Amino acid sequence: VADLFDLEDVDDEFPEEDVEEDLEEVLRTPAEATFKIGQDPRSDEADQVPADPQEPEEGEEEVDTAALKDELFQLLAPLAAECGMNTPPAEQKEISEVAKALLGSPSNLVQAAGLTEPGEVDVAVQTILGPALEGKWELKYTSSWTMEYNQGFSGLAKTIPGASFAGVQQELMNFSGIQDASYLETLLIRDKPLEVQVSATWELQESKSVMTGDKIFSLVVSPEEIRYSFVKYRADRWKTMRAWNLLDLVYLDEDTRIMKVQTSDTIFIYKRC
Repeated sequence: VADLFDLEDVDDEFPEEDVEEDLEEVLRTPAEATFKIGQDPRSDEADQVPADPQEPEEGEEEVDTAALKDELFQLLAPLAAECGMNTPPAEQKEISEVAKALLGSPSNLVQAAGLTEPGEVDVAVQTILGPALEGKWELKYTSSWTMEYNQGFSGLAKTIPGASFAGVQQELMNFSGIQDASYLETLLIRDKPLEVQVSATWELQESKSVMTGDKIFSLVVSPEEIRYSFVKYRADRWKTMRAWNLLDLVYLDEDTRIMKVQTSDTIFIYKRC
């Protein structure tokens, strides 16, 4: 278990091995697979400047969004047991293309929040994105090499003999402005479940892309404590969870959420429980 978190001084927050893992995560992702809201990557014009958006015909928005989501979750269904870990590159590419096409859907609340004027982040967060984020979400897929390397969220499946990853849920709560979060990872040890619980806080932050100038909404999660069986540890320096602590929110509707690593095209796809 000691390998999962830092025992050095607090100032040593980024050990060399973590930097190497993060770099591998970036290099592993094809540069041409860049996510861009409002553009269908499967079209011939994907590498060109997108045309002016056209008003959808009556009923077209719901049909298009529903069709894309149905296609996406059909692709994810066979991968659900491992949340996409060990997925072949060809299937990863297909999932990525469908997910990117979904970003341009008029149902994407991130687009609505991005239309607010500079300085109106509180309006976007408090009235558009924040309430829609609250609740319990189940991870359905990730292309994260870090999660695959650690065999799950906490990394305990890699260190406990006979353990295997069986899923993870994230819950975001807001009690009168107090924003608590929790993770529940399920491991199987000889077919018996072991629950790994992580308590945390969360915050939604606005920034601006240095590449495009577009608004970026990032979900910042700060782990505090990890508990399993009769064991508990501080979680603020638990290395395997660092990839989850800062993710960009690129798609959100009433039951689907897509998060993205800032420095690569690694994605996390959630379904509301």
